[in-house]
Amino acid sequence: MKFIHYIFILFFVFTLAACGDNKNGPEKVVSTGNPESSSTETPLEDSAENGACSTLSEDACHEQSPVNEDPCNANCSSDSPPGIDPDPVVTPTPPSEHVFRVGPTRIYRVPSEVASIVPDGALVEIDAGVYSGDVAVWNADNLTIRGVGGMAHLRAEGANAQGKGTWIINGKNTTLEYIEFSGSSVPGGNGAGIRHQGGDLTIRYCFFHDNENGILTDSHPSSHILIEYSEFASNGYGDGFSHNMYIGNIQRFTFQHNYSHHAKVGHNLKSRARENFILYNRIMDEASGISSYAIDLPNGGLSVVMGNVLQQGPDTGNSSIVSYAAEGGSNPSQVFYFVNNTVINDRSAGKFVQVSGTPTLKIINNLFAGAGNTPTGSGISDNLSVGFDTFVDTNNYDYRLIAGSPAIDTGVQIATVGTLNLSPVWEYVHRANRKERILQNILDIGAHEF
Repeated sequence: MKFIHYIFILFFVFTLAACGDNKNGPEKVVSTGNPESSSTETPLEDSAENGACSTLSEDACHEQSPVNEDPCNANCSSDSPPGIDPDPVVTPTPPSEHVFRVGPTRIYRVPSEVASIVPDGALVEIDAGVYSGDVAVWNADNLTIRGVGGMAHLRAEGANAQGKGTWIINGKNTTLEYIEFSGSSVPGGNGAGIRHQGGDLTIRYCFFHDNENGILTDSHPSSHILIEYSEFASNGYGDGFSHNMYIGNIQRFTFQHNYSHHAKVGHNLKSRARENFILYNRIMDEASGISSYAIDLPNGGLSVVMGNVLQQGPDTGNSSIVSYAAEGGSNPSQVFYFVNNTVINDRSAGKFVQVSGTPTLKIINNLFAGAGNTPTGSGISDNLSVGFDTFVDTNNYDYRLIAGSPAIDTGVQIATVGTLNLSPVWEYVHRANRKERILQNILDIGAHEF
């Protein structure tokens, strides 16, 4: 018994000694995939929590962090049932050997220095700041490219990649976060902040302004593109053929919680996708805009436009605000659901919603204000036309309802149609954000719940 007791004491002493050798635990060495990898650094901070709104505009700063950060797999947005808004996610960090840091004090000073060498699955972190005249072509798959500590601003200043734009993306499953693109121009007049030629693409917390096209995509029938919590402003060459964004004939385009405004002669949103989910956005000309359509879906498709605040300015070049299948319903499915939107026409006349062809149609629970023709016919019901005095502050484009508005508690609940949830669950919050839509009694008409 004494022998056993002696052994126990020795074991206890040696255990204390071993623990005392490293009171703080082992250091974590983060390799960056470049010559800086020999240094010992603290673990990467999650860039989604860094403030990034300071460069978006000077008149108002907005919250850029996710509304919540519930985990989700990399394909959650594409695989969710159409019309269901998945929670935003923080892109997971890959193994440390695939992390590349870019910035004025780094080994790689500008993004183009890493674009051709990053492997599939890499994370590229770009320090906040302005990168003038730097353009790049990204070919690797499964890339995440994000600004850290604020916006990484790619200011083209006359430079372009392959005569197409600032960044060309050829890889599959690319994610961009906290990147700002401005000044893209090419001799043909359609220089894009991003020219997308690859597979699936996710864009969140980004800003595209003063380019000839904000985003211009090729037609990839199997591709899904998700854009959320981003801003598009003053893009377009001025010829009517270039836009804040121009989405080609892809499989699915989801555009949610964004702010698109002041396109130069072209459209604030144009998409030829086979499926379109345009949810809880602010799309406007405001006082000085000269865009054409707020939303143009020229080939129709299965399209859900829900919970948006849409406004046409007095100087717009097109009398219609929303257009469906104006160039012919060539997409396989012709189904148009226009639900719980607030649509404002500050032009002297016009048409709130223009529908061509004979799609399956539901135009329900929409709030219309201003001059113009409201839609009528089969599948159109429970919409309301009101005066500007029913809103909080039309001079500042605040179209929330005031007490006593006839839109309160007068909407109808729409049953789920197949896999499509046509009941609004969010509201747009300026700038480029969202909040939960909470019913008090009965659903209100329009994009906002009183």
